[in-house]
Amino acid sequence: MQLLTKSVFLLSAFVIAGCEESSSAGIDTSYDDLVDQFVALGDTVDALETLDPTEVPTVGSASYSGVLVFEGPDDGLDTNFLAGDMSMTADFANSEVSGSAGNFVNADDEEYSGSLTVSNGTIFNDVVLEDFYTYSADIAGSLSGADNEVDVDGELGGDFFGDDAEYAGGVIEGTLDVNDGEETITLDEDNSGFLLEQ
Repeated sequence: MQLLTKSVFLLSAFVIAGCEESSSAGIDTSYDDLVDQFVALGDTVDALETLDPTEVPTVGSASYSGVLVFEGPDDGLDTNFLAGDMSMTADFANSEVSGSAGNFVNADDEEYSGSLTVSNGTIFNDVVLEDFYTYSADIAGSLSGADNEVDVDGELGGDFFGDDAEYAGGVIEGTLDVNDGEETITLDEDNSGFLLEQ
């Protein structure tokens, strides 16, 4: 996996710009619930120092869970973001990351089936934090919901937060294809983000 160049990643700005809350429809995990979790994690991470890559552990592993949000199809809603559960494993001993994301819903709490897979992930312990993400990986998969077929193909880039890498977060850079080219969305730091905790 190649290094992913870092852009400005402002969690608070991203939350305010894209993840307005909506009314819940009573499903198991609503859009509101996921956005609330994302915002809470963002508040925590914003108060922490980003862990320098040279201080990231090189032994053991850690499991993370949290929320992935990104711009989705234009369903005529006030916000077009999709939100879902995400899990990630950081294998510090082998400098690898992997994971998955699923259970996506839109702002009207319409469910999207399918999942995204995080693969071929690498942790870089010797990069300059200001220029590159600490880890990057492929992220791809297909989702189906609200009369839409969505294909995601991109790269995930992120950092660890806290003295002991208790938190992880970052962005997706890539494309989201809706209904075989009916709509194409470019994903980047302005419209995607994930936040995870051990």
